[in-house]
Amino acid sequence: MNKIIIRTYPRLHLSLMGMNNEGYRINGGAGFSITSPQLTLTFIPSFESRIIDQRVVPILDAERNRWVRIIDDCRIKNFFTTGIQCWVTGPVLPHMGLGSDTMIYLSSIEALFLINGAQYKQEDIVFWSRRGGASGVGINTYFTGGYVFDVGVKNRQQGIMPSSQQELPHEIPLLFKSLEVPRWKLGVCFPAKELIRTEMEELMFFKKQVGRIDADDVSRSLYEIVFGITSSIIEYDYKVFCQSINKLQETKWKKAESAQYGEAVFQIEKFLLNSGADCVGMSSFGPAIYYFSENAEELSQNLCQSTYCAESLVCYLNNKPRELMYD
Repeated sequence: MNKIIIRTYPRLHLSLMGMNNEGYRINGGAGFSITSPQLTLTFIPSFESRIIDQRVVPILDAERNRWVRIIDDCRIKNFFTTGIQCWVTGPVLPHMGLGSDTMIYLSSIEALFLINGAQYKQEDIVFWSRRGGASGVGINTYFTGGYVFDVGVKNRQQGIMPSSQQELPHEIPLLFKSLEVPRWKLGVCFPAKELIRTEMEELMFFKKQVGRIDADDVSRSLYEIVFGITSSIIEYDYKVFCQSINKLQETKWKKAESAQYGEAVFQIEKFLLNSGADCVGMSSFGPAIYYFSENAEELSQNLCQSTYCAESLVCYLNNKPRELMYD
């Protein structure tokens, strides 16, 4: 096999939930795959593992070194004879809230298995990628698309950290529900690149906020995820879905995530709601903002002409898994 191309779809992460050390479980989250923007990874056999990030904003050297370390660890412990060289292209930038790291890591491990002619299961790829430490959304939508709701892991007082900081083998979040999604239209807004946060800033945010989230805050998030978003997807109830997305932004965790950007995210959300969006939310740690509306194209154009948003696109909820192409 001379070349493998893997095209992946991003995920929007609605919210983490069990961000409290006193409950039965910790972490967990909900989110869904969207049709664009897409990330394309091209792999060829190589003696030395190497990643060439050709995006407008590439990953940092420390992140690249971690990728090489994880690939080499998988290669050595599985007795693979061949490594991989990887080219990353596409408009899904690092640390925008679309799950680009998970897309890259899962694709790289899967390509490593394929290039070495090794059989594998989904759980093998997830295990060796070291992703999914905080939420199982990205590690599941990569293989299935659709909507994913996981309930995290048992609370063993192991502490709550973002996935990027959980490189050692960890327990995979328990998948509670995986659903096909309706073909609902949405837009995604990308604020100025200067707003992108680093992994270290994300870690510091976790350390600061986790102790401030109590059981009532967790219950409120779970109510919106279970009774609102998950149920409305099953019943194709767009109205309740949008109501619940909006209410989810009022929870303590999501408010704190948005507040780290000062007025920037708030101004975009306010602009969209005042312009007729049915619901608006920030994906994951941000700063990408999603909005649902039948008039998403018009809203996207208005956003791009405003001073609030650097770029905006229109897409749909996605039920396709990643695409594998061979040469």
